[in-house]
Amino acid sequence: MTYIEELKTRIMKAMANLQDLKCDEDKKVILRNLSRIMDLRIIDIDIENNMLHFLYARPITFQKAKKELLRIGFPIQSCKLNKGRTKGRYEKDIIQSSGVQAGAPWW
Repeated sequence: MTYIEELKTRIMKAMANLQDLKCDEDKKVILRNLSRIMDLRIIDIDIENNMLHFLYARPITFQKAKKELLRIGFPIQSCKLNKGRTKGRYEKDIIQSSGVQAGAPWW
């Protein structure tokens, strides 16, 4: 199995409660900064509940996101991580909640 094939099979999901998330401008800042991190895909940013939902392929990717959120002023207050699931299992959950198409590459 190649490195890319391996990454595709071990996608993990994070649901992070962010501090100081208040408006659409904050959402744009988060989108702009986190989109620069490889192996990370933002699924949803819920301003009302201060929640960020995203997928990542490696633990170091989560650490990069956490560090970047702290740097831009939106530190993670709490986070629920779902580790070790496969792409297929997440596709079902994500399609229902975010409109991401099944089989559409996110990397």
